Amino acid sequence: MSRRVRVVLGDGDRRFLESMVSSGEHKARAIARARVLLMLDEPDGVSPLSRAEIADRCGVSVETVRRVAGQWRDTHDVRAV
Repeated sequence: MSRRVRVVLGDGDRRFLESMVSSGEHKARAIARARVLLMLDEPDGVSPLSRAEIADRCGVSVETVRRVAGQWRDTHDVRAV
């Protein structure tokens, strides 16, 4: 069983993702991944939502949520995800 990835976004990363989602100028897949990252963010060390709830709210699979979290873990670069 894999260990759950903890995502903590910086203020700049959060602003970048929020503007990406709100602008509507990016591909739907990129916007979905940005939404996932925003929902995965645990600034206080506590995630209020399960991976399944995030997947449901973002309209993606649980595997996509895991993949996005893993990509963020590997790069810590929101632009690379």
